[in-house]
Amino acid sequence: MEEVEDHLRAAAFAGRVRLTPDQIPDCATAYWGSRDAVNWTRNGIPVTRWQSDAVSFAISYASNHPPPPGNGDKDPYSNFEEL
Repeated sequence: MEEVEDHLRAAAFAGRVRLTPDQIPDCATAYWGSRDAVNWTRNGIPVTRWQSDAVSFAISYASNHPPPPGNGDKDPYSNFEEL
């Protein structure tokens, strides 16, 4: 679980996914819950490269869970101190 969260944080920091730091734990939990932890399959297909699958999930998650108003255009990753 922590590895998924770390990967999503890095993807968000790199700009590949639009998640705020506060959204990352919830997104990682939702991703983990959406996978069969025994077989790690998606639609019956084994997920061998979960990292790209997690980013795809996070892109969808971000579009369905926009950040709260008031964040404006501020980049949540502009200040490393907050992380």
